[in-house]
Amino acid sequence: MAKTLKKNQKQVIDSSVYLYRRLERQKVLKGFGCVEGEYPEKSLDISPAKLEELTGLSIMSLTPKERTTYWQLAGILFCAFEYIVGINIGIDPLFTLIPITFF
Repeated sequence: MAKTLKKNQKQVIDSSVYLYRRLERQKVLKGFGCVEGEYPEKSLDISPAKLEELTGLSIMSLTPKERTTYWQLAGILFCAFEYIVGINIGIDPLFTLIPITFF
């Protein structure tokens, strides 16, 4: 059983490497293969300059943005709108209409 598991794991790894190398040749992946060795970095701390060099992306594009008050307000208003529409068409919006929005 353990031998079969190792064989399957090797097939998965080989398939993944093949896929990533193909995507790299098509210039879709910028960071794959840019670091030699089994593990990309020995340390968990990577400097912003090194991260920018490895990925080819600016630090600003890797930084999460804050949600502004306008987006939060728009979400609340949309939820209220869905609730009112659900009530007016005769369905329970809390169990049908609003949960569908999140999928």
